[in-house]
Amino acid sequence: MNALENVENAGACPKPEVLSAFFDNELPQDDADCEHIRNCPKCQDVLKAFASVDDALSQELSSAVPTGLHERIKERL
Repeated sequence: MNALENVENAGACPKPEVLSAFFDNELPQDDADCEHIRNCPKCQDVLKAFASVDDALSQELSSAVPTGLHERIKERL
């Protein structure tokens, strides 16, 4: 069972969409779910999984852009 399945099966944990909003800093800090997310090991596991995916995508996307691509695009606009 992965981290997201653990949260989906835990009745007290917020839905994955709420965890995603928390991860993206889109959830107001005074939201009722924030305290739970900060202190819940299962939610923290999901946030770690989100961070791993975010890091992998960032690395892949940054290495996949050819040198000078941004400039060539700007020239054509």
